[in-house]
Amino acid sequence: MTGARELDKNLLYHAALGSLFALLLFSSMLLSGYRDSLVNAEESLVRIRRNLVTMDASREDLRSKKALVGSVVPAGYQARSNRELMLVSLENAREEIPGARLTVAGFVEENGELGLPVVFEFPVYNYYDAVKTVGYLEEMSLPYFSATGLTIIRAEGTDDVRGRIEGSFRMPAGMTGAADGN
Repeated sequence: MTGARELDKNLLYHAALGSLFALLLFSSMLLSGYRDSLVNAEESLVRIRRNLVTMDASREDLRSKKALVGSVVPAGYQARSNRELMLVSLENAREEIPGARLTVAGFVEENGELGLPVVFEFPVYNYYDAVKTVGYLEEMSLPYFSATGLTIIRAEGTDDVRGRIEGSFRMPAGMTGAADGN
């Protein structure tokens, strides 16, 4: 019986070692999965941090573009039609150019743009005033001014110098503020 006892003892010993091995193997697999999850979580955090930097840059870019649009779109854009905006811009230009006489034709719509042909005639007292007048018109953004001609004439026998700028106020015809009365 000593052999049977020895066999039973060895069997229990092997069963205990087998159970311990199975427990260690299971723990190893569980810890390996946990380690993989931690590595994936760490990679996700790195990606999130990288995306935060990109998102901050995008947010700043969006803010600057919003400010640019705000500087281009005139005040009251949503409340006025395109024609009203052009007439307001025409009035602002007349007030900005001292002594200006205006000749205005009717509204024209062509190639997807709404245009208002206009001729500015103004006194030129010095070179700076003439450049300032042209610069003011060229800086307009919505509607913008498209010059087709510039003439400076001195009347013979006098010191009277007059400038003449031909062009038109233009803006896309599809852009509508309030109800565009086309």
